[in-house]
Amino acid sequence: MPRKALPPVQTPALTTFSATAEEYCGVIEAREGLNREQFLQRVHEVLPRLYAAALALPSTDALFSDKEPTEGEDLNAEPVTDPVAPPDRGIPEQWRALQSALTSLIGDRNVYREIYDPYEPLSESEVTGSLADDLADIYRDIRAGLQKWARGETGEALWEWRFNFQIHWGEHLTGALRALYSLSSSYELDWPRKSGAA
Repeated sequence: MPRKALPPVQTPALTTFSATAEEYCGVIEAREGLNREQFLQRVHEVLPRLYAAALALPSTDALFSDKEPTEGEDLNAEPVTDPVAPPDRGIPEQWRALQSALTSLIGDRNVYREIYDPYEPLSESEVTGSLADDLADIYRDIRAGLQKWARGETGEALWEWRFNFQIHWGEHLTGALRALYSLSSSYELDWPRKSGAA
């Protein structure tokens, strides 16, 4: 039985997020025309706004109704109680190609030390993250939601963006942002300039 479609949602926060998501995806897609510093500065500038826009999104609770069925409503329709089907994030080869291109562009600043849970007891084992992996994963999750948004599936887009922010791409964003902050504060990367500045 097909899954019941998520209801449409329209809020200013969702519209703002879609615009910021488009901007982030635009930076990733324009990578070939940028050198490493330009690329990382632009990513560093948009990521905090993407994070803030994700926090402002309505809760996914807005997609689920607790009301009793009304007369004539299909009681046999499958309720929406589980996450939506995995989104179409493109074929794996495309994602690997994106990650590989980002790895080449970022070069020796790709791998950084990572802390997955800052409240875990100290461990002697070192964990590393990858800026290329972070940026590619954020792109895949954000782009999948933008595809739904473009089709007018606003409820599906909200689920894609907010739910996956909480379980997946938010972790990648905060890891990437820590690495970018460190590159700007302690290494050779200049701080971001205002968007559109030369």
